[in-house]
Amino acid sequence: RSASVAPLAGDRALAEQVIDGGLRTAQRLVPTIDEVVRAADRSLSDVGLLAVAVGPGSFTGLRIGVMTAKTLAYALDLPVIGVGTLACITHRAPPDVSRLGAVFPAERGQVYAANFHRGAAGAWVPRDAAGTDSVEVESVHLIDASDWLAELESDAASVASPLYVSGPPLATLRDRLPPTVRCLDESLWQPTARAVAELALRDYQAGRRDDVWRLTPLYVRRSAAEENRDASPPI
Repeated sequence: RSASVAPLAGDRALAEQVIDGGLRTAQRLVPTIDEVVRAADRSLSDVGLLAVAVGPGSFTGLRIGVMTAKTLAYALDLPVIGVGTLACITHRAPPDVSRLGAVFPAERGQVYAANFHRGAAGAWVPRDAAGTDSVEVESVHLIDASDWLAELESDAASVASPLYVSGPPLATLRDRLPPTVRCLDESLWQPTARAVAELALRDYQAGRRDDVWRLTPLYVRRSAAEENRDASPPI
């Protein structure tokens, strides 16, 4: 329900601005990009790489963000990289955290969840449901919040290193966490534009390139319109 914009120069964020969740992101996103770039004494011609969060998240919000990034990338002839929302949350964890469960709200009593651990080089590596390293950018699954809490208890007991959790749903779930699971500070729960930029820059420097024509949002769940269509009796 909110968006943020941040230009990055090297490892330094030049500025960052959050769009109020009460405003229409579709109307404010491009003007905010212009305002933030100008506030950093730069212009769009100085931009060398575009980065965007691809989800999971709000269907409408993801479409707005991804299509804006793709349009700018095409118009300015710039490379673009999509970054997972849960990877952004995980990226904000302190360096002493080695295992993290990241969650994002999915409504209907559910959450989008993914598990990560520190790799040999200190970078976060996503884990799949079986607990093995995932080849995907994120191994995200949609799960009932109560089932996620139950999984945390078994995950926390399976490895000696402490299990931490982070993400916006903890505003209502932290009091139900198993006693062996640790919660990151609330200031670190939200994905931010700076985290998106830092992860994209890291991947770009490692040689990753996304196809501007093929970049799409990560929709873990079908839209309500699709679900309603399939649930309706045939005419």
